[in-house]
Amino acid sequence: MEKTMQIFGVIVPTFFATEGGVTLSEISRIQAENKQQNDKFWSAVSDAVSGVFRKVVTFLGSGEASRTIPGVTVTTDQIREYRGVADRNAQTSSLMHALKLHKRLSDELQHMDLRSHIAEVLPEAPVRSLPAKRGTVCDTDRFMDLSNIDEMVGNLNSEVLGQFDLAFWQRANELNSRAAALGKLLSEQGSFFRELVKPLPKGSEQITQNGVVVTMWEKSYPPEEVALFESLRDELQAEYNDLQKQLNGCRKQIKDAVRAFNLEQEKSYQAAYGEYRVAAEKHALEMERIRSAAETLRQQAQQELANLRVRVE
Repeated sequence: MEKTMQIFGVIVPTFFATEGGVTLSEISRIQAENKQQNDKFWSAVSDAVSGVFRKVVTFLGSGEASRTIPGVTVTTDQIREYRGVADRNAQTSSLMHALKLHKRLSDELQHMDLRSHIAEVLPEAPVRSLPAKRGTVCDTDRFMDLSNIDEMVGNLNSEVLGQFDLAFWQRANELNSRAAALGKLLSEQGSFFRELVKPLPKGSEQITQNGVVVTMWEKSYPPEEVALFESLRDELQAEYNDLQKQLNGCRKQIKDAVRAFNLEQEKSYQAAYGEYRVAAEKHALEMERIRSAAETLRQQAQQELANLRVRVE
């Protein structure tokens, strides 16, 4: 990856490798498999919500025995399998970030002016300095209002993105994915925990030709098991709060890096503002040599980029 590193710097080996890892074509398969496993978990949790109470039907006057209709139940160990959901989400998120980055680098490479990688001083007329670069793709004020890690990563430019190693982004993805999974478990799917402590639903009586059908409800879980689930919910809530605290630390590091990058770029811009570079005498042959060499570099870098694999360690 010599040519791509020459152009993009350390961002390339941070996320990609030439051996091992995952090929770009495998990412969609892994994403689909992870989603299938996660959907299976959430489906089981959803089924367990309706199984908190089991129906008891009594047939008065008919001589038939009462019937108990059980619902789908889960164990605390099954609930703890959310960790697998978080791990799979973190893996998918990390791979998708790499895939988006690869596309962004490919698009940038397609339109990038690579002449500066061939000649330190181009034979051009003096030009005014470009405005200072920013550490984000979006407006800086808007970026500072972001709290979602995925959105923040998607709006960082390559230079700031490359200031953090792979371990940092993997940790941020893991924290973000675990917090998201826990948040979903405690909110959208949290009705399971709330349902546990609700009073029994009101029963009903129905008069039929054979007598009166009485429908009653009873708890699917004994008090001691309900207490275990309540304790688990408190434990998960505490874990969620801790994850948010750690995520806040990651957000601060990222935003501080953007501020520092913007400050340094602004200093460089102000220092160079109003100054012009005196280019060497224009020479058509030299310009063609530079253009040809830059295009060769682009093609070599495109070939390298096409063969890169996503790091997963």
